[in-house]
Amino acid sequence: MSNVKYLSLFLDFVTNVSKVSPGLIAYLYKTRWDIEKIFDEVKNKLFEKKAWATSDTAKSMQAQFICLAHNLMLIFEDWLRKEGVDNEIENKRKIKRLKKSLTLAQINKEALPIFLTTPKRPTQRSVKFIRWLRNNLFMNTSWRDAVGSLERIYAVF
Repeated sequence: MSNVKYLSLFLDFVTNVSKVSPGLIAYLYKTRWDIEKIFDEVKNKLFEKKAWATSDTAKSMQAQFICLAHNLMLIFEDWLRKEGVDNEIENKRKIKRLKKSLTLAQINKEALPIFLTTPKRPTQRSVKFIRWLRNNLFMNTSWRDAVGSLERIYAVF
């Protein structure tokens, strides 16, 4: 039995949405999972677990600052990637997982969904990146030295 049939049987029990393809529902669950991973990053890597104040305005401002920090990290990580600094070890792990999935799909004579095979940015920033960023924001380090330390971190871990 193919994965689509399993998914269809599973979704009959999980959701009451009709006239929607199982692939679309799986994609929506994946998108929701990506959002949950961002919340996890904010709570566990950026240590934002409680509100700064009780007023709605303060909570709204805190949420905006968190979104701003997240987006700045995305931009900064992309900037580093354009300069040739990338977490190659993690990229190799992703490629290995994709190859394994493709091999299993070929053995089972099935096709992987398109959203699994298309390149995408990671949902979460790595702990290595966040620690490096946090440390270098508070140190009087030159750009060249800071980028060099990140390259060494990415090469070793």
